[in-house]
Amino acid sequence: MADWSTYQGNSNHNGYVDTSLNGSAISFLWSHDFGAQLNPPVIANGQIFTSQRARFRSNHPLVAMDVHTGVELWNHPDFGPVNSVNPPAYDNGKVYIQTGKESSSGIPPYLYAFNASDGTLIYRSVFAAQWESYFAPTIYDGDVYINGGYYGGTYRFDGVNGQQQWFHDLPQ
Repeated sequence: MADWSTYQGNSNHNGYVDTSLNGSAISFLWSHDFGAQLNPPVIANGQIFTSQRARFRSNHPLVAMDVHTGVELWNHPDFGPVNSVNPPAYDNGKVYIQTGKESSSGIPPYLYAFNASDGTLIYRSVFAAQWESYFAPTIYDGDVYINGGYYGGTYRFDGVNGQQQWFHDLPQ
């Protein structure tokens, strides 16, 4: 089965999975209590990547787990007291995640890229936004597309180095 790398599983966001299942062959493998509501996860290379859905608080990590055992492989423990930590996306060995801004300390919103195998931060790119929650980034042809803008819009970032390629205003 193909990786489930972004919102609704693919860059078309249609949730289509070309597969057939034998219900009698399905069995329970593991469970994990995160103690909080989760954003939609992504699955790639035998790993599950997820983040906690939270607003205006700290300690909401990005977590990587083994898909077969549920064992935590790594985590980025805290993005700070930001408005939101949003769902992750995966492409080409990287996990991308977008955070919202913070109101009192001036922490701006960021697009992060992490090494999927060990959680090492690859880059953190700032962008403009208000206090929004977002779907997972969309990855297409190696570039990362995210929602943002002070009054709404779309950004395109280079997926390798995090450089902003362009911004286009859209209705909020």
